Amino acid sequence: MLKDNFERQIDVLNSMIQAFKELEKAVVVRDINLLSKSSVSIEELTLDIDRVESERTQILQSLGFITVKDYVESSNFPDVEDVSFLSVEVVEKLNELMIIMDEIRQLMQFENQYAEFLNYFIKGIQPSTYSFSQNGQNDNINSMRSNYTRPLYDQLK
Repeated sequence: MLKDNFERQIDVLNSMIQAFKELEKAVVVRDINLLSKSSVSIEELTLDIDRVESERTQILQSLGFITVKDYVESSNFPDVEDVSFLSVEVVEKLNELMIIMDEIRQLMQFENQYAEFLNYFIKGIQPSTYSFSQNGQNDNINSMRSNYTRPLYDQLK
């Protein structure tokens, strides 16, 4: 039972990886239809993963275990070795998924920074106050504070 559950989760994660790759492609080619399709697919797959994990929790509870770790360490069932290998494969799939998600984030961040660079270079427009740096702090606020360190009446003297 638990082995089948892990195999289903691996299948769903493979589908999710493909959906995120489609999403990445949609961002690169700026295809709104593909972007929408990929987003809906990712949302549905997220719900599938939630269902699979809920089923796993129920299976573990019915067997008298709380976590997969407890099952692997304490169980006498013949599929313990397979379950441990499949759990490792799930972790690998999750790592792969995180790498793809990070690539998409970096791609979007690059496009935003490039657009701000072009606006500043061509039009002289300062970057928007809504753009945030890597550490989550807005660099534009500090530059605005430095412009207004002296009161207005001192500048007019």
